[in-house]
Amino acid sequence: MANARTPSEKWIEQGLLALAEGGPDAVRVEVLAKALGVTKGGFYGYFADRNALLEAMLDTWERHSTDDVLDRVERDGGDPRTKIQRAGALTLSAELLPVDLAIRDWA
Repeated sequence: MANARTPSEKWIEQGLLALAEGGPDAVRVEVLAKALGVTKGGFYGYFADRNALLEAMLDTWERHSTDDVLDRVERDGGDPRTKIQRAGALTLSAELLPVDLAIRDWA
């Protein structure tokens, strides 16, 4: 039976968690592999290096914090006030806010 590879999305997700908890220096391949319970070898099947992971993390953060929020606001509808309140609630959610703050600090 073949071993299943850890999907790239899991590496990115774990990288964003590490970033939110400890800043960019906490995003280390070895640390992420340990947190995922895998070896670091699978990482290189998706990413050329740590910088490639960081770029993928930024792309994912941008998609979640802008595109996904705007899509949800429009999809759920409502008057302008309701849309603004929904956008704020989504942006300041427990899921997005820690990563957003870490990326702002990183910038």
